Amino acid sequence: MKGSLARALCASLLACPSCGERDSTSTPDVPTGITASTATETAPAAASSTSGGATGGRVMIETNTQATFGDVRIGVGNIWEEQYTNADGNPQTGLTAGLWVFERDPPKQRALRAQPGTTVTASSASFEVVRVTKSSVEIRVVGPGGR
Repeated sequence: MKGSLARALCASLLACPSCGERDSTSTPDVPTGITASTATETAPAAASSTSGGATGGRVMIETNTQATFGDVRIGVGNIWEEQYTNADGNPQTGLTAGLWVFERDPPKQRALRAQPGTTVTASSASFEVVRVTKSSVEIRVVGPGGR
């Protein structure tokens, strides 16, 4: 991925999953609360029913954007249908999504495949994937996380 748009996207995600380019020199200051952003703009998450990561709150994260929960950012992309094992241990076919989790303090990044029922614990909270659609992932804050 080359070009100014690709570099902006890579910088916004800190590490581009397709090219590996990385902006390790800075992390932008992000206001407390939940926002979704693209490489060129920031806007409130449209389906957010919480702010600041309150337990039980939900937010829809559109593909190729990210939501901020305090010092944690979760990016969403690469949504497709595939077979996975559900929480009951049974094989199931359905939509899954790539999640990129960025923790500010201490700095940490990881990428994973997620489906409904997947729980992610990051520095400031735990999040559950509630639903995956063709263009977004619904995340619910399920409680405080550990370091």
